[in-house]
Amino acid sequence: MAFIFFIVMLRFYIFIRPYESIPGAKDFILHPPSSSSSSSTSNNNNNNEWPRKIWQTWKEHIDNGDTRSWRDNNPDHTYTLLTDDEALSFVREHFSRQEDEPLRRTYEDLNDPVLRADLFRYLVLYAEGGVYSDIDTIDLKPISTWPTSSSSSSSSPPSSLSSPLPSPSSSFPLSSFPLSLSSSGLVLGVEIDVPYPSKEDRRKWGWKLPSSTFQLIQWTMMSKPHHPAMALVIQRIVRAFSAFVEREHVPLKDMRRLSTEEVIITTGPYAFTRIIEEYLSTTLLSHVDWRNMTGLQGPKQLGDITILPVTAFGPGQRHSGSQGTDHPQALSFHKFGASKWGQSRSKWNWLRLVGV
Repeated sequence: MAFIFFIVMLRFYIFIRPYESIPGAKDFILHPPSSSSSSSTSNNNNNNEWPRKIWQTWKEHIDNGDTRSWRDNNPDHTYTLLTDDEALSFVREHFSRQEDEPLRRTYEDLNDPVLRADLFRYLVLYAEGGVYSDIDTIDLKPISTWPTSSSSSSSSPPSSLSSPLPSPSSSFPLSSFPLSLSSSGLVLGVEIDVPYPSKEDRRKWGWKLPSSTFQLIQWTMMSKPHHPAMALVIQRIVRAFSAFVEREHVPLKDMRRLSTEEVIITTGPYAFTRIIEEYLSTTLLSHVDWRNMTGLQGPKQLGDITILPVTAFGPGQRHSGSQGTDHPQALSFHKFGASKWGQSRSKWNWLRLVGV
């Protein structure tokens, strides 16, 4: 009987008891730093100016035509390329508060370099601001010429949309962040803008998710430090990984490498787009989705976020009306060549985790 009781309790421990490897991650809240503790006060960084900083990451320090394009076009910017170890040190230094421990532990325990790279881009822009761009991108125009706002600013709810608002998140301290809907603090580009794709479109481009035909870019972004939208993205990702740990009873550090689609819906552009839509809906007090950002012919400011048309950060694509790299709107070019990170698949059902 004692042996049977032991087996029953072991099964309960393994398959029923939640695995809590990162205390506090389930309810993690990213609070803004106090003004006295903020490290992002140099390099002409204030509420009205964009930090003159460029961030990239890679396995090692490299110097090629792609990286030189960012330095040569922007001599007035500080260029920093961080290796994996340097990125880890950055996270530990900039998120050193006791309340940020779930975030630090999540980053430390992630063993997939793509997931880490996705999370790091949000962290570095939140902590320091500036421009983040993937290592396989080319800067086509000086950052000082990039549009950061537009005449078609929308700081009030669009009256034509009547979809229900997402439930306001009482766990996100939006009121703690300095918020000015008339001044942009985040510049994003559109990657995919095909609202009504045919079956052939979906097959040709591999658009497997039902809502993946409008998507924002996160391979190149520009932000002021401590933007609340970036804080919300970070908070959501930390909580998503906590949900994974509890659901699958597997420590985060033991997670297998995920497929392309699984990465996209957890830390990549699908998740990023949905969270940005949630943020805009909350701050503008009206439902915001692809209908507010589709078919852009120029920059559009929605609250404190500026959305650029497809060609800005995504020229040369063969869909979504993307133009060539010589088009006046083209600002940077993504070569889609940094890694082949979607070849292995995981046994875990991440679609179920995120509710798709």
